[in-house]
Amino acid sequence: MISAQQEAMIADIVDSRNQDNWDFHFTRGLRDWENVQLLTLVQLLSVVQLYESQEDCIEWSWSKNLTFSVKSAYSKWEDQKFIEDKELYEVWKNIGPPKVELFAWMAVQECVSTRSALVR
Repeated sequence: MISAQQEAMIADIVDSRNQDNWDFHFTRGLRDWENVQLLTLVQLLSVVQLYESQEDCIEWSWSKNLTFSVKSAYSKWEDQKFIEDKELYEVWKNIGPPKVELFAWMAVQECVSTRSALVR
């Protein structure tokens, strides 16, 4: 570990007036790739809201009861996949019977046995 604050609490590291200011101390200078990771960490922490009046807890915001489940993670992954892949979204938006949607999905994935697929 290169952190000089291994036993520190979050309250010791974050500025309570400006939660975007995190005061990290390291036992040595950071390498370039470590600086990149630190910047990524700071970006991830920028969306976290800290409240002094509440006890710490972990919440999974992608499920109704705020607890993690594989189903909620998979559902979130599917939603993200549809945002990134418009063709896939068009196939799975319930425009036809399941058999038709499955065939369309296989066609988009180029898994249908067509003459051009067999030639390849």
